[in-house]
Amino acid sequence: MPKKDKISTIYNGSIYTIADGKDNESAFNKRKDAIQAMEAKAKNEIEALKIKAFKDLGKRCIKNVDMIETLTVLPITICAFDATEMKKLVWEIKARIKSGVLSPNEADKNKVEKYLEEKQRLFQSEIEPIREDIITQVMKEGEYRFVHLMQSEFVSRPYKVLLYSGLVWVWCNFEVIMKDLWESALNMAGKNVVKDTLKSVSQKKEGSNKILGKSISLDYLAKFNYNLSGRLGTALLSKFDFDSLSGLKEAYSATFPRSLTIKKVLESKTLCELEAKRNVIVHRAGFVDAEYCDKTNTNRREIGKELEISSMSIKELNVEVLDCVNNILKAVSSIVSSGSINRKMA
Repeated sequence: MPKKDKISTIYNGSIYTIADGKDNESAFNKRKDAIQAMEAKAKNEIEALKIKAFKDLGKRCIKNVDMIETLTVLPITICAFDATEMKKLVWEIKARIKSGVLSPNEADKNKVEKYLEEKQRLFQSEIEPIREDIITQVMKEGEYRFVHLMQSEFVSRPYKVLLYSGLVWVWCNFEVIMKDLWESALNMAGKNVVKDTLKSVSQKKEGSNKILGKSISLDYLAKFNYNLSGRLGTALLSKFDFDSLSGLKEAYSATFPRSLTIKKVLESKTLCELEAKRNVIVHRAGFVDAEYCDKTNTNRREIGKELEISSMSIKELNVEVLDCVNNILKAVSSIVSSGSINRKMA
C-alpha cells in the first residue's frame, strides 16, 4: 500500500503520486481534466484536417503519443496482471481445499473445475454492476503493488530509465513529424511559399554542397530527373537542421515567415523544456548541467544531480506536444490551401 502521506491516483492507466490533502487532490484533478480535454481536442481537429498528407502525419503523431503512454504504464500493467493471476491462484487453492482434492489427478480434476466455475460465476455477478470501472480497479491494485515495489532501487532505477526513454521518444515524435511536415508542405506549396524559402536558402552558406546559394549542382538535379516540381521540399531538406528547436525555427521561419501561430508554438515553454530534458538525458546521461538550468530557469544547485521526471510529466509533455503539432498542422494546412503566405496567418 502507498505511504499514508501520499495519495496515489490512476490517470489513464498511469501512476501519479501527489501530496496528501484535498486542495492538492483538487488541483491534480483539474490538471488531469485539462490534459484530457487538450488531448481529445487535438485528436478531433487532426481528424478534421482536409489535406490527406497532413492528416496522415497527425495520425502518425497520435499513434506515437498512444504508444508512449503504453510504455510508461507498462510496469503498472504488469503488476495488475500479477495481481489478477494471484487471485486466480488463491481461487484454485480454495477450490482444492473446498473439494478435498489437494493434489488432483485427472479423475478429480472435474471437482476442482466445478468449484472454480461457481466461484467465477459469483465473482462476475458481484462485478456486473460496476463493470465500467473494473479496469480502473484492476489497475489501481496494480498501482498499489507498484508503489510498494518502487521502495526498492532494483525497481525504481529501471523505471527511471523507462521514463527517460519515454521522454526522448516524445521529442523524437515531434522532431520527425515537423521535418516530414516541412518537406511535404514545401513539395505541394504554391509559388509564394516556394519563393520565400528559396530566398532564405540563397542567403545560406552552410549546408549541403549540392545546393549553394542560388545554384544547384547538375549531379544533384539528376537525382530528381532534372525536375524539382513537387519535390522542392525533399531537395532542400539538407539546407536545414531539423534535429534541434533552433533548426526547426529557422526552417519554418524561412518557409512560413508570416505565420504568427507557428512562431508562437515553436517558441513555447513546453518545447524548450522538452528539448532541454532530452539533451540532458541523451548527452549528459541524465545529469543536470548549467545549460539545462539556464534554459529551464532551474536553480544551479541542481547541477550534477540526476534529472527527476515522473509519469505525470511525461503524460503532460506528450499531450502538450500533440497540441503543438496539431496547431502547426492547422496553420500549415491553411497556408498551403491558400497558396500564399502574403498575409498573417492566425
